[in-house]
Amino acid sequence: MNRINIVYLFLIALTTIAISATYLNFKRDYTAITAKPGPIRRGEFFSISVPHSAYERPILSYVRGATLEWFTSESNSSVYSFRADDEDAVIVISFSGLFRARKSLSLEFEEFIDSDSDGFPDKLVLDLEDAESFRAWFVNISAYQVIEFSSRWSSQERDCSGLIRFAAREALKRHDEQWFFDSDIDKELWYEKTGIDFPQRRKTWRYNLFSPPLSINFSLDDLHWRWVNLSYRTPFRNRFRCS
Repeated sequence: MNRINIVYLFLIALTTIAISATYLNFKRDYTAITAKPGPIRRGEFFSISVPHSAYERPILSYVRGATLEWFTSESNSSVYSFRADDEDAVIVISFSGLFRARKSLSLEFEEFIDSDSDGFPDKLVLDLEDAESFRAWFVNISAYQVIEFSSRWSSQERDCSGLIRFAAREALKRHDEQWFFDSDIDKELWYEKTGIDFPQRRKTWRYNLFSPPLSINFSLDDLHWRWVNLSYRTPFRNRFRCS
């Protein structure tokens, strides 16, 4: 066997070893893709960690039975956080690169807990404190639209029922600085107008713009309610109501 053949065989062997080592390294990353341990109930959040590979780029290619809520990229892995929607879910991670592969995860979720059998999962029922907080945010967010429409409130939903849906959605969100920025709500202006400090979430009955309909004897003939109804129905020009 001449020298050229020996070198050729050596290169083939070296290439085979390199590819095998690369594949084994990828396979180790591939098999490490798992969901968080422990039982997961419908409505709860869970996460899947996908290790970074030097040879492959992971892509979330298919999801059924769960909703992707957020995605974060860390130093050695990418973390996908989901909410369990159905009784089970299938999540597929695809890899595009040297080794094209797919990792499919099949998950089963436990049912909601409904301790009082009222038909609503316990996680969706607000306790007294949370209900009061929700009501305060709901009323304040709704009434703030009198001053300025939020860009989050779609122009296609700017009617009475659309206002209820919008305020309910926003009242249940995390009210951090980013939320105030995205919602176009000026905390200082609202405090100036009403005496309500948004971040402190004061009780709704301390709201001094109008008295919200919280009493048992409330009716649609209430003077305050007529004022609010008029405010929502009156056309706007800039920030001033037209009469």
